[in-house]
Order: sequence, then C-alpha cells, then structure tokens
Amino acid sequence: MTIRSRFLLIFFVCTVMLSYLVARSVNTELRPIYLASMEDALLDAAHLLAQQAENAEALTNANMAQVFDFGMQREFSSSIYSVERTTINCRVYVCDAQGLLVYDSDNTDPQGTNYSSWNDVSLCLQGDYGARATRTHKDDPTSLILYIAAPIRKNNVIVGSLTLGKPISHAALISEQLTQHIFVAVAIALLVLLVLVVAVTVWITRPIQLLTEWTTRVKQGEQPTLPHLGVNDMAFLGEQMEAMRQEIEGKGYIEEYISSLTHELKSPLTSISSAVEILHENPDEIVRDKFINHIDASSVRLRNIVEQLLLLSKIERMNELQQRENCCLQMLVEEELEQLAPLIVQKKLHIQCDLQDCLVFGDPFLLRQALNNIFKNALEFSPVAGVVKVVLMKNVLSIYDAGPGIPDYALSRLYERFYSLSRPNGDRSTGLGLCFTKHIFDLHGFGIHITNHNTGGCKAVVTCNGK
Repeated sequence: MTIRSRFLLIFFVCTVMLSYLVARSVNTELRPIYLASMEDALLDAAHLLAQQAENAEALTNANMAQVFDFGMQREFSSSIYSVERTTINCRVYVCDAQGLLVYDSDNTDPQGTNYSSWNDVSLCLQGDYGARATRTHKDDPTSLILYIAAPIRKNNVIVGSLTLGKPISHAALISEQLTQHIFVAVAIALLVLLVLVVAVTVWITRPIQLLTEWTTRVKQGEQPTLPHLGVNDMAFLGEQMEAMRQEIEGKGYIEEYISSLTHELKSPLTSISSAVEILHENPDEIVRDKFINHIDASSVRLRNIVEQLLLLSKIERMNELQQRENCCLQMLVEEELEQLAPLIVQKKLHIQCDLQDCLVFGDPFLLRQALNNIFKNALEFSPVAGVVKVVLMKNVLSIYDAGPGIPDYALSRLYERFYSLSRPNGDRSTGLGLCFTKHIFDLHGFGIHITNHNTGGCKAVVTCNGK
C-alpha cells in the first residue's frame, strides 16, 4: 500500500468515526437540550398565567374562562425554522386546593375531575415544583406533552394550581430541521476537509512518488535526471541518493568497462601476438604480407574500440544534452548518406529517399553520429546491388534494408555493449554502435525500434520530438 493510500485510508476511518460521533451526539444530546429549553420557557409562562388567575375574584370556571378563553383563540402567522404557526398550541387547566378540575382550555375532562394524583398538580399544591411528561401515544416519542404547574395564591396561601401543557411536536420538527442543518454543515465541512487532505497528501507524497519513479528508472539501467523535489528534507534526500548513485555507478562503471575492454581487446591482441611470432620465423613474402595485414586490421580494430569506448563513456555519463539547437533532420540525413557514398558505390546499392522537412531540437554532432551508425548498419548488411529505403515523414524516420534480417535470439540484445552480428563479408563490428546510438536518442527524447520487416530485411524506426 502506498503512502498516499495510507493517508487517505486514515482520513476515511477518521471521517467515519467523526460522522458516527456527530450523529450520536445529535441523537442523544440535542433532544434533552430542547426539552430542557421548552420546560424553562413553560415554567416562566405558567407563573405569568398563574398571576393572571390570582387576579380573578374566585377559582371558578366562568372566571377562568373570562381570563383565558379569548387569548387561547388568538390567531397569528409565524414561521420558526420553516415551521409555520397560526394558532396557540398549548393547554391550560386550573385545579382548586383539592386538585379538582376547575377550568380546562381544551375541555378534555369535565369540571370536577380529580387531578390530585397528577404529579404536576399534587407537587404544586404541596409547594414543590410540579411537572410531568405524558405521551398521548405510547409508542410515539413525538407525542410527548410537557406539563408545568404554578401555584395560585391568595394572601400567601395556595388555593389552587395552574398547569400549562405544551406538546413537543413543533419543537421536534424544529429539532429535526436543525439536525438536518447540522448534518449538511458537517457534510460540507467533511468535503472541504477531504479536499484539503487530498491536497496535503499529494503535496507530501508527490516528492516521494517522483523519487520512487526515479529510483525505478535507475534500477532499469536508465540515466534519468533527478526530479525537482522542492526545498525540503525530500530534496536533500534526493540529492544524497543521486550522489550515492553516482558514486556506486562510478565504481561499477569502471569495473564493467575494464571487464568488457579486457574481453574485447583480447582477440585482436592475440591475433597480433600470433602474427608477430610467425613473422619472427622469417616466412616467405606471401605469408609475411598476409600476417602484416592481420596486424594492420587488428590495430585498426583496437583503435576503433578505444575511440568508441571513450565516446560512449562520455555519452553514458551525460544526464542531459550540453548543447541544443534547431536542426533540420532532413539535411542531417542527406549529409550522412553523402558521407557514406563510397560504401554505397562500392556495393552498388540503390538508395530510395522520401524525405519531408522535419525540425528537431538537439545536438547536431551527436545526431550525425547516431544516424551514421544506423545507416552504416543498413548499408553493410544489404546485399550487393540491394535497395535501401529511407523515409522521413511526420517526425518519423524509417530505414529499410534488404539484408538477411536479425535472428530471433539477437533481437533482445541489439543495444548491449560489444554485442554484434557477423556482416555478410564475415567481418564483425565493435558492438558499440547501436548502444551508442540509443544513448544519444535517449538524451534527445527520441525513440528507436529495430526489427525485421515483414517483406524481408531489417527495419529501423526513429521517432523524433519534431516541431
């Protein structure tokens, strides 16, 4: 699992836990809060109404109706949290000192009904805080009605009680809407938090991802440039890893080159040594000339190996081009074919060119070297009087030859250092040309693909970063 995935997983777990805690808090704590708020408001209202009842001459139904009926029928229009209100939604009932019903705004029970067993009435008549909560439907929590009682006094003596009852249905609707608002706010907050977490996660893990991709490319044998990692600990880590890579590769590079050079130099040196031994024996002129030619050919091979190794070493140590300029690829192709004209004439080859203008950005010297290697391979492997076709179209350079093609076992090794196949004349190259060419194209951001053509011969395709 990537670091970025771990960050997001942690955020997801935290979000689920936070959502659960919010839902639990709303469900378990909001209800008692709004019930307590209702009770507090009812207590104040009950005492105000009890004061009005005390102003009546006596606790009779007629007197209480005169005090409360007109107010209970009042109409109005209000909206609380989108809950519309047009009438008073509460119940007022008055009991005498014995707990007998004197007045009921809802006419739920007849006058004289004994309410002395109700907590609100009995506690209030005793001088204590009287309150009760009753459901009209047992299984419906929203049918709960809160009843708060206040004492009615005459000359500081409790002569009755006034109870104010209020259903919680409207408060429940308001609470439900408030809960929805809370969840919407939480959802928006979580969404904003998600965006911030993703942004921070990308910001933190992006350098790690770039460094991982860089190390993967290094492991695959490429020479990538160290990516920009900002100015932080990751940048310092990247610089240290680059320095370590260069140091390790420097040691391994030297060891590999020494091993490869020793192996490649062994054959021409052995040939020279054998020829010298035979020449010491003073052979006849024909034999002497033959072995002198061997020595000359071996010397040329040694010189070519050393020169190409030095050039390849320089190219392989480059992470980017030192010189860049606009180059006409068509002109470079024509110049290299002209340089190889002696070989073309010698083998009586027919060159078919279809070249379009193509402007690329790179090092013209290195591009000439790479093109020379590709063209030279195509010409040397072509049969006498064969046809070599060169096509440059839409930033793609294709070279076709009519040679024997590439054996299947060699297709995956074409770019290996010192790996070569025998030419039709029996000669072998240094095996450094295609390796050198690929490094040049890599530095330019070009692609190269060499394979057998379906009509016979070999096909090399170079994909350029044309403009």
